[in-house]
Amino acid sequence: MNHARIAVVQFPGANCERETHMALKRVGLEGCDVYWNQTGINFDHYAGFIIIGGFSYEDRGRAGLIAAQDTIMQKIKIQAAKGKPVLGICNGAQILIESGMLIDDKHAIALTDNMRLLKAKPLGNGYYNDWVYIKPESNKNEGCFHPINLKQPIYLPIAHAEGRFVMAKNTLDYLMTNGATLWRYCDASGKCDDAFPINPNGSVYNLAGITNAAGNILALMPHPERTTNGDILFSCMKDYILASKPCKKATKLTPKPSITPRMQHFSSAAHSLVFVIQSQITDDAAISLQKVLKSRGYEVPLTRYRFIEIVGQNDQIKQQYSELCQTGELYNPNKETLVTPELEDNMFLVRPNDDLKGLMLTRTLRDCYGFSGIDHIETGLIWCVDTKDSKDPNLLPYCKTLLHHPLTSQCLLF
Repeated sequence: MNHARIAVVQFPGANCERETHMALKRVGLEGCDVYWNQTGINFDHYAGFIIIGGFSYEDRGRAGLIAAQDTIMQKIKIQAAKGKPVLGICNGAQILIESGMLIDDKHAIALTDNMRLLKAKPLGNGYYNDWVYIKPESNKNEGCFHPINLKQPIYLPIAHAEGRFVMAKNTLDYLMTNGATLWRYCDASGKCDDAFPINPNGSVYNLAGITNAAGNILALMPHPERTTNGDILFSCMKDYILASKPCKKATKLTPKPSITPRMQHFSSAAHSLVFVIQSQITDDAAISLQKVLKSRGYEVPLTRYRFIEIVGQNDQIKQQYSELCQTGELYNPNKETLVTPELEDNMFLVRPNDDLKGLMLTRTLRDCYGFSGIDHIETGLIWCVDTKDSKDPNLLPYCKTLLHHPLTSQCLLF
């Protein structure tokens, strides 16, 4: 095996491959392009793996979800279990988290929508790019991506929409105890503050990157490959490979399993307007997730609707129905249409726990358009799984697992 060869793993929608090759070359490693649909690859020929950033499959479903289901990730898991280093950058980090490569309970950690917070109040959400400082946590983890002699924080760019680490407190405590909370957002002096802009996305504990138990897998949201400031991470990777360090402990962390909440039924508020919106054009997100189901042996159509519920304190909002539609803020009549779908047992609503889109839409309609009768707005997605040709009792539970993450959203039955 050539110890300098690193597989630069790319899914549809990946970017920064050129920057990754340049960063590897600067530290004396050789980058080799490996594509998701490439056949005949001998993964044993590579000393390490980098899953680069971008927007794999356009972040359909949620960022990293579809790529994590790909068979190439199973092959990378096998190599990681041998102790080889695996670095997931930005979208690559999202793919690693969705694939469950860092922790046995794949629902114990999630990367979700950014939430820019100041004094515990949200300033905004969505895609955000800037430069940030990160520093390594002083912990027990002496794995592949821990530069022990680093004297000051690293200044790196970020560019993501779903980079907020979320997890339960007991999971965070477990990760901290096992040295997995490796990289944290901080200021230029190394001080951590959970307020924006030091914490750019609202991540718990200012987390910018976490590792597995053995320290040879890192899910990192900032982009070290885009600047020479990040070369130290690739140098750490090289030193680890040349030292041929074996895994000293289990590859993955094994916390107590998370508790799956009971499914609840949806009921609209007493004073509300509900909008169910269907795309008039090809729904690529639904089609992509259908393909994932097909790869698991389920030939079932999926239909997706956008859901908006406007809740008011009185009947005033019902009198403003036409005006609300005319704003163009709720749906685009050139691409979407309002529908009343027939309710079925295989239909469920996925609604975010932190409904930042609903919050921003509330502010827009109240502050910019003057709809004073609005109390708050809730958004989500309605999924309908056509099960008439399938008798498999595992189909719907698997669909709900695929389309809903219990850390970031509720799944409500109709």
